[in-house]
Amino acid sequence: MDEQRSRWREVAGRRPAMGDAALVAALRCEDEGALREFYLRFRPLLRRAAAGLGVDPGERDVLVDDCLTDVAVHLMTSAAPAPGSLPGYLVRSLRNRVLNQVRARGRAERRMALDGDGGAAETELAGCSEHARRASGRPAPEPLSPVLERLADAVTGSLTEDERRLAVWMSHCASARDIAGWLGIA
Repeated sequence: MDEQRSRWREVAGRRPAMGDAALVAALRCEDEGALREFYLRFRPLLRRAAAGLGVDPGERDVLVDDCLTDVAVHLMTSAAPAPGSLPGYLVRSLRNRVLNQVRARGRAERRMALDGDGGAAETELAGCSEHARRASGRPAPEPLSPVLERLADAVTGSLTEDERRLAVWMSHCASARDIAGWLGIA
């Protein structure tokens, strides 16, 4: 009985006649009923879109809820005009989120492959920076004092492999654009 009442309240609180622009305006006024309507109206659409994008059934609900939450927060906090087609905007947002996850997995796989090549990337980078140093006419850096060497060992010992690789790239004054390219996010 209590479940039927809660379902009745949920359906009674809906605003299906509210258009997309009015829904966004109500969201910006922090109307709780509009937020509920936003989730109830667009969750089925995004679940179907996630299925079409090949998202595993066990991951769909979490992905859809995260996407809806992020878009709702964006719509509430942004002063930009409402999107022309809210369903299309949400589907594109979900698709971009899925593509970003695929890209992140690809970057992780490439990093794993780089780890297996014996550090060829660091060696190549070190050679490039040595060439750049010689071309600029700067003298070779002096060796560190024993105290600084111990400090460097302590710091690098607590770093993960990815953090260590990033520190090497940054210590060789690699540009952010080059680092992004090496990480596969350019």
